[in-house]
Parts: sequence; structure tokens; C-alpha cells
Amino acid sequence: APPPAPPPPAAPARTSNALGSRAVAAAGGGGSDGGANGGGTPASAPAGGACDPLLRRGAEMIERRRQTDATPPLRMWGEPAASSYQLRSGSYMTTSIKRPSGPSLFELFACEVYACDVPEDRYNVINRPDHWLNQRKRGEDGFVFVLNVIIPSAANLIMLAYFREPSPGAVTKGDSAAARLFCAWCDGTDAFRNERFKLIPRVAKGPLLIRRGVGAKPVLLGKRITVLYHRQPGAFEVDIDVSSDRFADRITRMVRDAMASSVCLDLAVTLEGREAAELPEAILGAVRCDHLDFAACNHRLPPAASLKAAATLKVLTAQL
Repeated sequence: APPPAPPPPAAPARTSNALGSRAVAAAGGGGSDGGANGGGTPASAPAGGACDPLLRRGAEMIERRRQTDATPPLRMWGEPAASSYQLRSGSYMTTSIKRPSGPSLFELFACEVYACDVPEDRYNVINRPDHWLNQRKRGEDGFVFVLNVIIPSAANLIMLAYFREPSPGAVTKGDSAAARLFCAWCDGTDAFRNERFKLIPRVAKGPLLIRRGVGAKPVLLGKRITVLYHRQPGAFEVDIDVSSDRFADRITRMVRDAMASSVCLDLAVTLEGREAAELPEAILGAVRCDHLDFAACNHRLPPAASLKAAATLKVLTAQL
């Protein structure tokens, strides 16, 4: 007899959230190569049709995911499979061999799209006093890595992908080569970070013009565009400002305008290992945007200056 069907997943539990009115924790340049000299080559993506073969899980399958008012519909985002990317193997320095990445260091658990009234508010989101990361209980979600993509637009759009450790301390106290390199990278200078931080784009589905424009080669972003780094206890944010490069700005606008109708885009990040002790490489985290409608899926981000003014007024009132 066939095994009984698994029970349906439990309904998500709602909690309060400062940035967005609710949060839901669901229950249940150099080095930008694709060959011997590079750091990470994505496996070939389908030219069209279904995107599923390269997907680890859709957003609806992510346990303990966090949702806010800025979270896109679950069908529009998910987590690509780390094993679908070819990265430098442990013997790469002598053999130039690449192998599929092992499990990613961090796992995707949240995605948000915001429209900012003030352009300066697009950066350093995790250090806003109203951000839900600052409302977490101590140790909740472990260390969090945040990828913030600045999207060229009149609405000052940003897309944030949040990745957490599989278990608290799995990365920050881990002993793998990739974990040690990540910790050194977080503690390093911006120059060192720019030398190692690598984005691997992949159009899993989309028009030929966009697939050719985006490409499939890994890029050391800090040598091409402006990349900013921000940290706080328990979290680290990387801001990718594609508008700082004319070519990247143009391609991003093309992807943005076609995304809702015809584009499924994967973004993965890794750190380039350049000596045996830093290998094998591993995917830090990866996010999929599947026909994401930026025009409809964005939430207004209150100006940070107004929050600071309100906090100052509160302090002064308390002192009277």
C-alpha cells in the first residue's frame, strides 16, 4: 500500500514588526572568469520554460521564514540550489578543477522590496532602529547575512535577501575553509572585501537579449561598481549599487522592466579562495526572483531622519 500523504504544513504564526506592520515566522574585473582562472561558474541554465531544475526550494517551502508587509508573494522568490554552481575545489590551486558547491553557508529565510522616499535610506538598512532585525531575541536566527540590491528607479527601490546560519554558530564558529574565510572577510578592510566578494548571476528564464546582457560569469563586484558594507552585532549587510556603473545600470533597468512578464533571475554570492587554506569555495547564499513585479511589490520605507527626530523628541519629552 502506498505510504500515507504527509500532513499539511502548519499555519504561519504572526508577530509584531516595526519595519512593516507584521512579521510571519512560518512553521514547518579580475576573477570574473568562468574557466581555469575564475572562482565560480554557474551550471548551464535553461534557455526558457520551467525554472524548477535549478531551484532548491520555493519560498513557501522555507521553514521559519519571516514575512513583512514588504515581502513579495511567495511564488515570486525562492532559493536556488547551491550544488547548481561550479566553484573552486579543494585542489584548485594545482589542478584548476571546479566542482559543484556543497551546501550554502547561509540559508535564505526572508525577502523584501522597499521604495524609499529619501535616496540615502537605500543603504545600511539593518542599522535602522525600526528594522525587525533589531527586535529579535538574543540569538534568534543566529548570524544574518543581508544582500541589498539597489535597483535604479524613480521610486528608489531596493531588494533585500536575508540569509541565516543553518544553526546558531554554524558559520561564525565553523571550521570549514569557507566559514573561516567568511569570518576573516567580515573582519577585514573594505579593500579586502572588494577583492573577494563575488556575484554569480544567472537568468534561468528570459529573453535572449537579457540572458546575453546579464551573462553567466562571476564578477568581483568591488572592482566594477560601488559596494558598501555595514555590520552590527549578529548581522552583516552588503549594498550593491548597480547605478554606479553605466553598463550595469542599463542592464538592471532592462531586467527590472521585463521581470514581471518574462524573467526568472538567480543571484548567488561567494568569496573567492586564493590559496589552499581557503578552499574549497562555497556559496554564501542565493536568491531567486521569479517574475517579480517591482511595480506592485514594494513597500514604502519611512525616512530614517523622521525616526531619529521622533526618538530625540521622545527623549526630550521624558526629561521635562
